[in-house]
Amino acid sequence: MIIAGTKVACQVDSGASVNVIPEKYAKHAPITPTKTKLTVYNGTSLAPKGKSILTVKNPMTGKSYHVSVDKITTTPKSPVPIDLPSSHILDAYPVLFSETQGNLPGVVHLEVDPTVPPVTAPSGRVPHAMKDKLSKELKRLTKRGEITPVDQPTDWVSRMVLATKKSGKLRVCIDPRPLNKALERERYPLPIMEDILPSLANAKLFSKLDLTDAYWHVHLDEESSLLTTFQTPYGRYRWKRQPFGTCVSSELFQKRLNIAIEGLHGVIPVSYDIVIYGSGHTTEEASVDHDKNLIDLLNRCRSIGIKLNKQKAEIRKTEITFLGHRITSEGLKIDPEKVKAVLDMPRPSNVEEVRRLCGLINYLSKFLPCLSQTLAS
Repeated sequence: MIIAGTKVACQVDSGASVNVIPEKYAKHAPITPTKTKLTVYNGTSLAPKGKSILTVKNPMTGKSYHVSVDKITTTPKSPVPIDLPSSHILDAYPVLFSETQGNLPGVVHLEVDPTVPPVTAPSGRVPHAMKDKLSKELKRLTKRGEITPVDQPTDWVSRMVLATKKSGKLRVCIDPRPLNKALERERYPLPIMEDILPSLANAKLFSKLDLTDAYWHVHLDEESSLLTTFQTPYGRYRWKRQPFGTCVSSELFQKRLNIAIEGLHGVIPVSYDIVIYGSGHTTEEASVDHDKNLIDLLNRCRSIGIKLNKQKAEIRKTEITFLGHRITSEGLKIDPEKVKAVLDMPRPSNVEEVRRLCGLINYLSKFLPCLSQTLAS
């Protein structure tokens, strides 16, 4: 960090409750007397000379922050400890939010049932008004290494599907229904809420991080990549990374994400999201535990190459929405959006609509005592 024009080596300390800085780095700042006594990890005490407000700049992002610090007279051998709340932790990891595509270790091979005949889907029509935008998107995806042109015969050719994101940008997908009939699944188990709840018994603080273009973190080998060939007005392309929509995408992604963050405490990966939680008998204990777990995860993501969506990040919350529920420091609660969806459903008029309503209500069954009797009546 840059303090008064000087680069100072700092270290995020999840266990620190204050910021500490040697006096030589903060001589320029007015000092306020303090009676605070500091205790370090080995039990020894420090008596700070006083408190100051410093302007601290992150050289990686160019952002500046006003930070309250305790001045000490000695110069520590290790980097200056900065407590997590004032360090704006995500800003300390700019590489996690860069425009480059993320990566998970390993290469995936897609297994196909040889008894299923290959399908060459006809090329779908693209509105003239979208062709220029499509051409630019294909070039962008090729440059980033998500897709590559195909110049050789392929048994499988899927139909291209275009979708428009909320941002107005184009999303290129394939219609994988014919290919899905041939793909053989690993049947890798995906977590459900009942699997997760025991881990959250004493959790009081939560963060939730979203992987950017999650499935594209997974690399396909060349043989598997050729299976994903799709037709466009500008020729055929194939996915070099796991495309969205195939029946094996979620399982293959979940397996590799689990392997990538294996061994981390207080971290739960489910689909695109990673939940970080802090547990303890008190809020203070949970806060320290959470912050350590969050830093460990961010360091792991940086070392592997995982990319995160900063706009969707939720940091240090007492409750979050996860798997259709509200996870809170007081326990599991019902998601108000799910209740609203039930209340807003039209009155069922046939058997199929009754089944649809019952299916949605059953998702909330843990909050509804005597539900089976109510539905039966």
